Amino acid sequence: MSSNQPSAIAADQDESSEQASSCTEQLSLRVTHAVADAAGSSSDELEPLYHAIDPEALDSLFAPTYSETSRSEGLVQFVYAEYEVIIHSTGEVTVTPVNKS
Repeated sequence: MSSNQPSAIAADQDESSEQASSCTEQLSLRVTHAVADAAGSSSDELEPLYHAIDPEALDSLFAPTYSETSRSEGLVQFVYAEYEVIIHSTGEVTVTPVNKS
């Protein structure tokens, strides 16, 4: 792929993606599990997520609005445990290793 953006589909072993429909966990837990899966470790072995981002804020960021409609746009991007994490308003979580130079 020629784009600098990670693909929504895991194209190889360096990138993983999880759809919102596949899981009903809180977003913060889905992030730790996705990073642990990509790292080949347990989520208990990772540093706490709050070292990278506020988990409560993350959980509420793309939560349904007061009128129970979903958020239609946006994404949040951060680095956690040496992985770039991108979360789309659709609930898709994409995890890509950070390139070390």
